[in-house]
Amino acid sequence: LDELPIQFERGGNELKFFETLTKSLANASSGLVMTYLPQMDCLIKEGWEEVFENPEFSEKSYLDRFIHEVGLLEDNMDKIAGLVEGKINVFIGEENPSSSEEFSLIITRSRFPNNERGVVAIFGPARMQYQRNISLLQSMLKLLEEF
Repeated sequence: LDELPIQFERGGNELKFFETLTKSLANASSGLVMTYLPQMDCLIKEGWEEVFENPEFSEKSYLDRFIHEVGLLEDNMDKIAGLVEGKINVFIGEENPSSSEEFSLIITRSRFPNNERGVVAIFGPARMQYQRNISLLQSMLKLLEEF
């Protein structure tokens, strides 16, 4: 995936920009995508339908554990953002800040067009398509650098 399938307009609504970005990543990744903007005290989550299409979610206890882990990520997003070193970080299984081996997190820091700093994360089953999701985040970073 060389390019993220999204178009942005300059000078548009900031929140709409971040919602569109998050939704586009969710559609392409099949994971739950979270965009965290500490300056705006905002966490946008998109991709619930996409992530729930994974076969693991047919088991109710797996679904319950996933929702619990998402809650932990939400509560600790500042701390998790501080773990990000370099461009893109991948936390698999026991490395995962949520402490569950069943799920994985791919996360990056970014500077957005309005100079807003934040993080974008893809969260899903440990068997997620890592290379695809890393490529999506790389495309996003490249797109934002050129914007």
